[in-house]
Amino acid sequence: MPPGLYRDGALARLLLDAHRCAESDAPLLTRQSAWSLALGTLFTRYGRPRPRVPEANVSAPRLRVARDYLEAHYRDDVSVDELAALCGLSRFHFMREFRAQYGIAPHAYLVQVRVNRAKRLLADGRSATDVAFEAGFPDQSALTRHFKRAFGVPPGAYARAIAAR
Repeated sequence: MPPGLYRDGALARLLLDAHRCAESDAPLLTRQSAWSLALGTLFTRYGRPRPRVPEANVSAPRLRVARDYLEAHYRDDVSVDELAALCGLSRFHFMREFRAQYGIAPHAYLVQVRVNRAKRLLADGRSATDVAFEAGFPDQSALTRHFKRAFGVPPGAYARAIAAR
């Protein structure tokens, strides 16, 4: 496409979401992932392609290092740059390869790890307040939002259902 002004509602929403996310108290990995997605989409759709340079073959073991790191450091505010460095890749190449390998972005994988950890802790009889901190969520409302999205019920209802068994 020649340079100029384009009407691209989907890209506009991605950029707006990235701006909103950057101004929020979302974890660093989430903020960086939002920007990577928005800018990657922008460059893919409207950037001038450079000649393809053969990229290093990224094997599954290299990406497993990042996945294992997320699972071990689920309580930390992990950055995309940190994960990319562990794999020896650029930020954008890492994000693209991680998504291709695991089907979700690194920040979504981290949320999934946290939610599953919270589910196990709730099943052990821990309170939702304690579980939110232990599972790496910034507060109980974040736990509730992500837990309900993943399992369809709030953490308290899940805990009561497990206790009733």
